[in-house]
Amino acid sequence: MKKYIHITPNGFTLVESLVSILIVSSISFSMFFAFYQIQKNLVNEDYKSDMINYGNRILDDMENEIMKSYQLVKINQSLSNTTLELYYNNTQNKTKYLVSLENGIKKNNGTSNRYTPIDIYNPKDDENRYKYKITNFEISQPTLTAGDVWSYEANMARYASYEITLEIDLYNYPNNQVIETLEFNRRIFSPAKFIYNKNTNNA
Repeated sequence: MKKYIHITPNGFTLVESLVSILIVSSISFSMFFAFYQIQKNLVNEDYKSDMINYGNRILDDMENEIMKSYQLVKINQSLSNTTLELYYNNTQNKTKYLVSLENGIKKNNGTSNRYTPIDIYNPKDDENRYKYKITNFEISQPTLTAGDVWSYEANMARYASYEITLEIDLYNYPNNQVIETLEFNRRIFSPAKFIYNKNTNNA
């Protein structure tokens, strides 16, 4: 007597197929979201790195010029534009800085009327969204606080010193929202101004 064996193909039921599609879709979406987050974080870190280098480059340049100058004149042209003029001993040349919250910080060495950027500053991307923006620039002499007692020499040094604060907002790609403010602070002593003040008793 012949024995018949029925073999049923092992296929997927509709429910199993739907579950498989759901799992694959979830994994694909998770991978896409993870890749998107990584890309966004990399872009934001690039912006931050660029502005850290920019801020330090600007202050290094200003420090180098201020140390050689005996006089600094600050001119507030508007709420968003400030000009610094630096004067030097034994020369008619002067250095100017144009500090623009919109266009960055530019320098004029006195050889022409043209200002040139100290470093690359492109605050917006190709879609006109902010990547970063200068929001504050301040330069002043160190101030005395209540109870401070300074010697004559220390006070002379204070009058020959400057404190600079530069603040740059970083924007979140691609949402165009401020996520962090970089603050750069630099105290600069000018030997040229110290000697000039001492010789002229200008303190």
